[in-house]
Amino acid sequence: MSKKIFLTGATGFLGSHIARKLIESDHHLILSYREHSDFSRCEDFKNQAEWTNLNSSGWKYEVERFQPEIMMNSAWQGVESGLRENWTAQIENIFFQQELLNLAEKIKVKTFIGFGSQAEYGDTDHPAEETDPANATTAYGAIKLAALQIAKLFCEKYNIRWIWLRLFSFFGEGESDKWLIPSIIKKIKDNELLELTPGEQQVAYIYVRDLAEIIAIIIETGISSGIYNISGSQLISIKELISKIRDLINPAYELHFGSIPYRTNQPMKIIGNTDKLRNKIKFPILSNIDTCIKKVIESNIN
Repeated sequence: MSKKIFLTGATGFLGSHIARKLIESDHHLILSYREHSDFSRCEDFKNQAEWTNLNSSGWKYEVERFQPEIMMNSAWQGVESGLRENWTAQIENIFFQQELLNLAEKIKVKTFIGFGSQAEYGDTDHPAEETDPANATTAYGAIKLAALQIAKLFCEKYNIRWIWLRLFSFFGEGESDKWLIPSIIKKIKDNELLELTPGEQQVAYIYVRDLAEIIAIIIETGISSGIYNISGSQLISIKELISKIRDLINPAYELHFGSIPYRTNQPMKIIGNTDKLRNKIKFPILSNIDTCIKKVIESNIN
């Protein structure tokens, strides 16, 4: 059954993939953007949804007129590594989320979905579970935790179902070239020097289209309020990942693992336990990482 959904952050990497999948699933969307937004990720579905400009004074009225059943907030400033310790930039996200929550209560939205992060757990040596104590080590992780607590208490007070999706590492087409995989592809393609840590970190990546499919299933299944991990299931070392990318682009390119040290608070194992969510929905079969890496390379080179 199709639903009316308000999704923020739709011009971003994650938001654009969510929007595309929800439109393919015949849901009706109103999407947000700002005056400086880049619509390049949205060209194929831009005309299949309504849009509202968050820099305009009337955006809340437009959302109210649309009467969404579900509000999803995938907008978050300061996700770049250089801003994750910028407390001022991170705290601005709390104010924006509160605007959304106030609007959700006013127009009687039934469900609020927020997107958390593996950063809320801090550094773990096992597949993190929703019942594990939160131990954020960055401003980004700490503000995500604060946003969760605010959303939970607010929604429970006003009888709004709340779902907090803790996202682990994901990748795919349309990711910013400031992030690891696109930046690696670019430097190898252009034969530029690539300085690397020893690459011993292990990450359970999930393909962004699989992530969007899981979110669509969550919406259609109607799970209960709570925190849910979304993670890949197979760990791969950063050294192996980068070597795979190199071999597909230019096998002769020399990799200099260990030329730079790990950053402060570098997590060495990033994987989430997804049993809680798997017990609630029919979990899709996740895509093969080698196939997905090839797709991402093609999208970044062509």
